[in-house]
This record gives sequence, structure tokens and C-alpha cells, in this order.
Amino acid sequence: MIIRFHSDARLDFLEVSDFYRHKSNRLGVEIIREVERILLLIKDYPEIGSSWSHETRRLPLRRFPFNVIYRLNDDSILIVAIAHRRRKDYWSWRV
Repeated sequence: MIIRFHSDARLDFLEVSDFYRHKSNRLGVEIIREVERILLLIKDYPEIGSSWSHETRRLPLRRFPFNVIYRLNDDSILIVAIAHRRRKDYWSWRV
């Protein structure tokens, strides 16, 4: 399956990685690797994430307080948000 990013989800990812990179270059690299690991899991096992609101699924990062929110389509997976766990449904208009 092809993974696509909503344009605002791409911005989420850039903002999160920049935030951690400014704290520590090592943390910036680690969060990028963690998101890449999650994306590979989603690509190989699209239904791995738990059902979430607005017909999406979510898969939490291990070390960082973020979820990858995604939606399964017929021929692709749409990454809707890289969302902080405390920010609920701010991304719902993207679906």
C-alpha cells in the first residue's frame, strides 16, 4: 500500500521533529526514526492501529507523547496527523 501524508500532517511532522531537534539533535533524530518505524508498521500491517474517531486509526509512538493518526483507503493509507496525545481531534477536519 502507498502511504500519503495530508499536507498538514506533513507540517505536524516537521514541527515535532524541529521541536525535538532544538532540544537536542539526538532527540530530533530519534523521533524521526520512531515515526519512520511506525510508518513501516502501518504499511505492512494497515489495521495494526486501534480504531479511533472519524473512521481513523491511531498508533502511538513508544517514547514520545504522539500518535500517528491515519485512515485506510482502498488503495492507500492517508496519514492525517502526528498528534500530541493531549490534543484531541484538532485534526478531524482533515478527514
